This record gives sequence, C-alpha cells and structure tokens, in this order.
Amino acid sequence: MPKKKESGLQISQRRLNEVLQTLSRNYSTLDVSKCGQVLDFCLYYSIASVLSPSVAKKAMNLLVSPKSFVDWNEVRVALEADVVEVLEGKVSRSREAAKVILGTLRWLFYLFHTLDLEFLREEKWDKLWKRFCQAELEMAQVSERSVLKITPPVPAVMPALLLWLHKAPLFPLGPKEGEVLYRMGVFRPETERKEMIETIGGVLSEKQLFPLHWALVEHAKKTCTSLGTMKCKRCGVTKWCAYYQVAQGNVNLTLEEVFGVQTTKKKRGRKKSV
Repeated sequence: MPKKKESGLQISQRRLNEVLQTLSRNYSTLDVSKCGQVLDFCLYYSIASVLSPSVAKKAMNLLVSPKSFVDWNEVRVALEADVVEVLEGKVSRSREAAKVILGTLRWLFYLFHTLDLEFLREEKWDKLWKRFCQAELEMAQVSERSVLKITPPVPAVMPALLLWLHKAPLFPLGPKEGEVLYRMGVFRPETERKEMIETIGGVLSEKQLFPLHWALVEHAKKTCTSLGTMKCKRCGVTKWCAYYQVAQGNVNLTLEEVFGVQTTKKKRGRKKSV
C-alpha cells in the first residue's frame, strides 16, 4: 500500500482551535448576509479583504442598485480610470477598490467564461475546487510580464465562495494568511496553501470556518503584517507564535535556522566605548 502523506500541521487540533478562537475575539466577522448573488459575494468579499468591509459596502451600494442594471461585462473591459470615476469622492481608496473590482471580474471570467455565476449553486463544490486549483497552477507557469497572466486580487475568494455557497469544508487562505500560519509554526514551511486550506477545513466545525478564517484575514492585515512591520506588542497570540518566541530568544535557534529569513547584519567597525 502507498504510504499516506504526512500532514504539514505541526500543532494539535486543540491548540489550533485555541489560537484561532483567541484571534476571533479581537476582530469582528464579515457580514455577508446581504450578498444575494454569487457575483455580489465575490466582489464584496474581495474588496473587504484588501481594504475593509465599510469600503466594500459603500462600493457595492454604488455599483449594485435595485433601481439600475449593471452590465458586469462592460465593467470588466472598462478602463480603471472609468471605475475610479464612479467611486471617487464616495469611496475611500477608490483606485485600490477599482483594481480589486476589475481584477476579480477578469479572474472569474477567465475561470468560468461568464459573469452570470448563479449556475455555481448547482455545481458540486469539490469539482469547482479542483477547477480553481488547476487554474492557479496554470497561471503560476505564465510569466509575470505576459498579457495572458490573470490572477485573482484575493486568492481566498474561491474557497470562501464554496464555503458560503456549499458549506464546503475549506478554510479560506490567501498568501498573507498562509505566511502568518507559517510564522506561528502551525505548518511546516514547505506546506502548500491548498493543503493548509483543506487540513484546517477538515478539523474545524462548519460554524467555525467562516468567522475564524476572517479573524485570520484581519490579523494578517492589521497586526501580523509583512516582516519588519509586524505589531507584535499588540498581538494576543504571541505565547503560541514560533516567530515571536525565537525573536525574543526564548528558543535556542535563530530566525534564519527556523524560518529562512534574513536577519539584520551588524555593521563591521570599531567597538564604541561605553
């Protein structure tokens, strides 16, 4: 019999639950109850992930109105400046919001060849998940300079959609959230994001998945940001964080040995007298 692949999860399920539950106490979950259409969810979730739920709400209220019809295909092929013009003065960070909207529309069209996504309600979630993962692999092989390069502004949008639409056992993660879990020592460095999404999705309950994943999104955006800008002093889970413990000298290893990160090199020169 073939040997079963070892999970990349490095901590117990109980500890994982404890860490995520602690994070969730510091952040409000994302309210998606007003998202009626599948496309509405994708756009709202993507804008909220990159910017904030309040910006996402204002942008969607401008674009989706009961009194008007939006041709999303026209928006998809529009210039960024045209979308900014609609949002400017009414939505903060309108240029960034426009980029997210256009990027999300173009990615979804590439994936499904249509923006009328209501048919996804009838599809099996595992089939859609496989399709998304395959598309990501294909795009990973396309040069960054190629005009054919299309990537979602928020890679977590698809597992989030499948969780919202089909209650799929998936824990939505983007690269930033995956990096946070890596720093915390939750997964081994070589663990692929797909495995993280499926592993955590398989150990948390259905009701936990969305609020706990959103807490991690907010944590990656506001606290555990990129290296050098992290706000560890206000983090509530430092006692479980491998990166923090190593940085504080509480573990007999260096950051480079554990995480492969470059630590600041000391400048050579004469020692200053004290």
